[in-house]
Amino acid sequence: MATTFERKPAFDSQDHQQLIVKPNSGAHRFFRMSGPIMQIRFAEIVDHTDIPKILIHGNPHLANYCKTRRGAAMVDFDRSRIGPYAYDIARFLISVSLSRAEQDKRLLHPIILDHFRRGYLHGFSADDKNFEEMRSLRIKEPKAWQCSTNGYLDAGKKWANRLHSHKVKPSKKHKKMLLNYLENRDELELLDRHQLKACAEVPGSMGKMHYLYLLQDRKNKRDAMLIDIKEVYEEQDNEWYHNPFEHHGIRMNKAGELYAPGWEQRPGHATYKSEQFWARQIPTQQVKLSQPLSDLDQCDLCYSVGTQLGRGHARAGDKAARKAILRDFARSYDTYVAVANQMRLELLDAHEAYC
Repeated sequence: MATTFERKPAFDSQDHQQLIVKPNSGAHRFFRMSGPIMQIRFAEIVDHTDIPKILIHGNPHLANYCKTRRGAAMVDFDRSRIGPYAYDIARFLISVSLSRAEQDKRLLHPIILDHFRRGYLHGFSADDKNFEEMRSLRIKEPKAWQCSTNGYLDAGKKWANRLHSHKVKPSKKHKKMLLNYLENRDELELLDRHQLKACAEVPGSMGKMHYLYLLQDRKNKRDAMLIDIKEVYEEQDNEWYHNPFEHHGIRMNKAGELYAPGWEQRPGHATYKSEQFWARQIPTQQVKLSQPLSDLDQCDLCYSVGTQLGRGHARAGDKAARKAILRDFARSYDTYVAVANQMRLELLDAHEAYC
């Protein structure tokens, strides 16, 4: 039976097709590529009229949970917009469910769902910006080569390798984008101390282009910097979701301040002609979770991300919105769990048909 999530392989690149049909992680990749469709389906199943709306994370899932030397957090705010807070909950719980070793009729074990509920309420009522971190990532100490950009570059890891593999000659566009980013951050003086040594154009995992810049100290006394200026998502506003910001990079950074304050290094934005970009300094330590997740890992992750989403939702709303969210969460959490499970089962059917 065709579902909302039905997807034709012919519409995807060969690389994406290969990722979607992988035995252990393919269903989660299929889920990741169904974000905008999931928002539509969520609105079809749940009456959105009375769900409180705030600046939501927009895309909390396993691949966006990352540990750096600044801590472990649910990050990547490409899809952040004003929308129903409950979408974050459904999206995240489906991601955890799809990251298990085996799928069954339940979304998650009741104990795991209760870990998220308790974490969310704890985070929502916290008085500060802090939130819990998943222990297996929190205790991960950086390796020697992860302690500096120079060491990271010498080790040839991830973005360093991409910089080498996709290197291009810096163009006028590249230079103007970098200048605009630094100007918006009031950091043009960095170019007095550093020089642009290399530039690359790297396709992202979901199709957006990353422009990488290697800035090296002119006298080799300071550590180098690896800057990422990335194309943004420009989704159309609709009845339930909209972007109130004039620049999508500003939107993403505002969400970052709410949900993961201080996590990004040198967050910023840039504009070239009519194109908008988001930017940051790439961290040298980047550790993510692998699938499948054990039951204990699911408990830990649900509690930790629950505290982060709860804290972010509370900080995103005024006093009236916070009261409305707490009332709705107490009344409707079980409903959102049931709806998340319905969408998960529909996704699995569509994924099976795709394969």
